[in-house]
Amino acid sequence: MTELDDTLNRIYKIHENSKRVTKHKKKINETVHFLNKVITPLEFETYYTYFQLKSFQKGYSETGIVDLDEVRNKDRPLYYTKLNKKNKDKKLSESKDKTTRRSTRLNKKTEEPLPESNPHNIDFYLNENEGKHNDEVVMLMEDVVPKSKKPIRRSDVILPPKNRYIRERPPAIKPESSRLIKYSAFTNVPQIKSFIKRCANGEYKKSVQ
Repeated sequence: MTELDDTLNRIYKIHENSKRVTKHKKKINETVHFLNKVITPLEFETYYTYFQLKSFQKGYSETGIVDLDEVRNKDRPLYYTKLNKKNKDKKLSESKDKTTRRSTRLNKKTEEPLPESNPHNIDFYLNENEGKHNDEVVMLMEDVVPKSKKPIRRSDVILPPKNRYIRERPPAIKPESSRLIKYSAFTNVPQIKSFIKRCANGEYKKSVQ
């Protein structure tokens, strides 16, 4: 009877453990389903983002130039000035346009640089923004469109293929190994070449050992 009791106790313990494991697995599955509903990816754009990017107008804005192709053009360096090594240590405040003012006490002439009034210069807009809004952060060239947690975009079926959203993919990784063999070198081996020729002509038969 003692062996029977021990066997029954073992069976009871195994049953209790299985019930505990099943309960734990059920709880894990419920947690996974809940997180799957709550967590949404940030890799899809909304209709608002799509039309904002497609209706983006080129030209001048309050914060500077908007047309990036024009910025990258070397023939019209309106916004980016190349600094040489010889004058890179000079202050940017030096300018040809200077005003002379009188000092009532010292009767001395002091020269002050005037801000550039070129409307095509980005520094002109930045100085204006700094003067108007001292506490605000100066905006970038273009507004970066943030990704939405819950995009309203329904489907790309109504859009042409060139305007559909393309998911970002990691670049292909080329395996680094010295044992890689090119296809042309592989097919130029005499044994492989004869084997391929026999297969193409239908002459190949398995040799029965």
